[in-house]
Amino acid sequence: MMTEYKVYLMSVNLHGIQNNVDPSIEFKCKLISLDDSDRIVDFHPVYETEIYNFHSDSWKNIVDSTPEGDMQYFKQGVSLKGNTYWFARKYVIYEGGQEAWVSFLICFDFTTERFGPRLTLPFDYSTKESVSLSSAREEQLVLLYQPWFTMRMEIWVSNKIELNAVSWIKFLEVNMITFPHYRFSFHHVSFFIDKKNKVVVVLDKDKETRSRNLGYFIGEDGYFKEVELGGSRDRNGYPFVFSYVPSSVQF
Repeated sequence: MMTEYKVYLMSVNLHGIQNNVDPSIEFKCKLISLDDSDRIVDFHPVYETEIYNFHSDSWKNIVDSTPEGDMQYFKQGVSLKGNTYWFARKYVIYEGGQEAWVSFLICFDFTTERFGPRLTLPFDYSTKESVSLSSAREEQLVLLYQPWFTMRMEIWVSNKIELNAVSWIKFLEVNMITFPHYRFSFHHVSFFIDKKNKVVVVLDKDKETRSRNLGYFIGEDGYFKEVELGGSRDRNGYPFVFSYVPSSVQF
């Protein structure tokens, strides 16, 4: 988890939650850096794309690839199987004069060093709605969506993902009206899922003071637990979680 410009390794225990055992989050240690990739893509909102290579300590300007639509650079992207995905929107005028904003995902392929075509979402979202992107065990994309006009939260998981196509299945839908702080941040919400227990863990600020970071465990049949993640001096610094599957990668 990253908070206040520091990266921490943390362990989430969901064993026994079906038997009324409370979940827990344990901070293992503070990490200085993560080294599981040697390149990153830097996207500027004026449609200028560069790739930074850690091995050569150099930048490469990508001049022949422009993403479709307006990328939502203020929302977190996610890397999966060597590609990086972002939310994007485009203003379109349909035949007959109807106008609308269309929401989709944009993928950057590090192999070809190009942006791919738009990838469909299972919903269209507005700027007032909470929407976030995550991954499940480096295998699937995961979406969190809170519509503005309802009190529900939806979690969607990709069941097929290719460079030019993606399909989705609904993993979880929860009525949030009975939960405290039922609406998460528009831009900064971070989350991950536990497929076995069918639980989503959402990291966000305390809505009343914004001086505490909290973890919300949400599942089926009204399951809800709140876990303290510690104080926060930066009222605008939201906690951000990275899913990590144990491997031989060294920290």
